[in-house]
Amino acid sequence: MPKILKGPWSIYQITTGSLEILDEVRASDRREIERVMFDEVLQKSRYPKIEFKSSHVSATKLSENVFRLTVSGDLSLHGTNRGMRLDFQIVVGEESLRAQGAFSVLQSDYGLKIASVAGGTLTLRDELKCGYFIVARRSD
Repeated sequence: MPKILKGPWSIYQITTGSLEILDEVRASDRREIERVMFDEVLQKSRYPKIEFKSSHVSATKLSENVFRLTVSGDLSLHGTNRGMRLDFQIVVGEESLRAQGAFSVLQSDYGLKIASVAGGTLTLRDELKCGYFIVARRSD
């Protein structure tokens, strides 16, 4: 669950070990991919958090209750900081807000090892595609 810190900017932190693989793979392959991903590539014991620090936010109204939100900032991953832009599509309801989007990260940009598993039969790609879907509900 992302953590939000108050200030003139926001910091969102994700625990490295909370990431999931959503591709359809056999259970045994999933365990091996996750072991390599967490222990060898992301090195979750050395880099337990992934952090995004926003520096600029802009919004554009697309229709009555639909907006495009662009958040620019810095992504800190595996001890490396790089600029990044996140685009959200947001639908605002009376009691809730729903946001979704996706972005890509090149492992090589962050000094991550591009690993292979299962004796080299499965090779992780340099490009990681990340998607998100956020639901917020009104609290009185």
